[in-house]
Amino acid sequence: NRMEQEKELLEKKLKWLTAELQTKTDELLNTNREKGKEILDLQGNLKSSSEQVARLESQLSSLREVNESQNKRAEDLNNKLKLAKEEQIAMEEKYRI
Repeated sequence: NRMEQEKELLEKKLKWLTAELQTKTDELLNTNREKGKEILDLQGNLKSSSEQVARLESQLSSLREVNESQNKRAEDLNNKLKLAKEEQIAMEEKYRI
């Protein structure tokens, strides 16, 4: 009788542990599935962001080249204007005399 009670108790404990194991296994599988999906989403976001960074770096490089070219052109025009003013002053003085 005592052995049967022990056997029943152990069987109940085994049944509970088996159910607990199944619950934890299901939770783990769900978590792994969710995390796998999350990882794929993050990898997609990372790839997209990396491509955007590459595009923006390319645009920045192009804009720097344009800026440098425009600065050089502005400097050239400024020098031409300065030279033209000097020539105008020289001509005005020449005709004054």
